[in-house]
Amino acid sequence: MTIAASDLQYVSGSILGVGSHPRSWAMSQWGVMVTYELDQTL
Repeated sequence: MTIAASDLQYVSGSILGVGSHPRSWAMSQWGVMVTYELDQTL
């Protein structure tokens, strides 16, 4: 799960780097939260 988490971090980082739109920021935050929750559940 560590690899997927760092992948997600890289993706959100590049999204934020390209254009820091509030919506994309919220989406990346949501993705991180969901991934974390799934990791806790599994």
